Amino acid sequence: MRKRERLPLVITGFLIIGFVFRLYPLNYKNIINPDGVWYINQAKAILDGNFELALNCGYKFVSIYHILIPVFYTFSENWITAAKSVSILFGTLTIIPFYLIARQFFRDSTVFLATLAFAINPFLVSHSEDLIKGPIFWFFALYGIYFFISVINQKSKDSFLILSCISFLIAGWARFEIIIFFIGSVLYILFFGREKLKKLFLFCLPVIVLSLTVLTGILIYNKDTLWTFYLEPRLVTFFRDLLDSLVNVNFLEKSLLAVSSILFRLIRVFYAPLVFLLLGIAAAKKELQRNRNFSYFILLASLSFASVFLFYLKTETMVDRYVAIIMLPAFIFVGTGIEELIRHLKAKGFNEKKAIGTIFLFIVLTVVVFPHNLVHKRKDQLVYEEIGNYIAQLEKNNLVKIVAPDARVSLFANLYSGGIECAMNNLKKYNFLVKMNYQNLVFSLKENKTDYYLWEEGRWSDADYNFLAEAKSEHFQGIMNWHTKDRTLALYRVKQ
Repeated sequence: MRKRERLPLVITGFLIIGFVFRLYPLNYKNIINPDGVWYINQAKAILDGNFELALNCGYKFVSIYHILIPVFYTFSENWITAAKSVSILFGTLTIIPFYLIARQFFRDSTVFLATLAFAINPFLVSHSEDLIKGPIFWFFALYGIYFFISVINQKSKDSFLILSCISFLIAGWARFEIIIFFIGSVLYILFFGREKLKKLFLFCLPVIVLSLTVLTGILIYNKDTLWTFYLEPRLVTFFRDLLDSLVNVNFLEKSLLAVSSILFRLIRVFYAPLVFLLLGIAAAKKELQRNRNFSYFILLASLSFASVFLFYLKTETMVDRYVAIIMLPAFIFVGTGIEELIRHLKAKGFNEKKAIGTIFLFIVLTVVVFPHNLVHKRKDQLVYEEIGNYIAQLEKNNLVKIVAPDARVSLFANLYSGGIECAMNNLKKYNFLVKMNYQNLVFSLKENKTDYYLWEEGRWSDADYNFLAEAKSEHFQGIMNWHTKDRTLALYRVKQ
């Protein structure tokens, strides 16, 4: 069978492997990530055609993820299933563009091993089950890289640059950070490309068309354009207070913390293939001599590192998924490391099949032996879902307003109520209520027409009084208590 005829079978095989591994977290009893509340509430508002409510009930923008959840809901009629299905689908499909990129640089055995490592990577698997925009971003960002590098490697027509830009634009509708890949691609054309003006025009053409469309929409309608729904809030969010963070007196200390935090997260997301990555980085100079277009991946990874660094200086927060933008272009060097290791093992007396088999076992066993790494462990937070479902049963799925220490309580209580309760807004109120005295707390709950109030022991450690001792029967009706290993909670109905 010819190589081109084999391609669909190979891709299908990898998709099956990736999908099977992504099914494992679904067998683990877990609760959705906290920000999933925003996505589902906004998706419900979009399905109702209420974009104003969508913008006021979560993030101040509407992404492609928000749009796709209602589409999938029409098939499943389950909001959690719909949101997870989007993530699993695009998380699995992300394997395709990575495989196509790797084929342009490595021989078949290396492509197989590198793609296998990518397909079953614990970070990518576990985050493909979360309610996040990441998987959509990975898929379109890698396709953008694939179309771009195909032109640079002279394996496709220059028109593929248009497809590259379109892919980046769609990725940008998921996560605004794609602007880093835009900048990197433009710089690469200017400094390393041939026929610079032609390539630059083709690559930027979709951006020019989109900009003119947005400008026309603003001039004609003066509201509710792509600028209003997505671009403006994303720009404001990123650049707000950034300058103050950069000139902060603790700049050096924060910089060291930023670098160490990013490196720690990268170690976590690459997992066992980090060994191959380090070997690949060590051999980068030799690889650049073989194919100078590896410099494109170095450029994207370096710019991405700088952007995540600035983000940390601004927010002083860092989680694994933030460094995915570095991981995507850098993962190609896992293939370089695998090739280096195969050469080393052959020099030590291994034949090629044994060397490939050894690396294959290492990749698979480091995942299979420790399957808990494929799952986000939020089992201790399942009580919030249990309480929400309990309230939904009490209220027979009627819309209720709940003030709780976790927005997921309100989400599950109102998931099938036919209405939308902006749970994250109520979460902000909870933090203020804890600081109030008892009379003000009661007044605030009644004024906001709150139906239920959930007390949690840990959140009241800094309060000036004991709520359980102070709560009066004319104000609250005790419903039920929950005791877990980490927390004690008490549910009250607020008497109006």
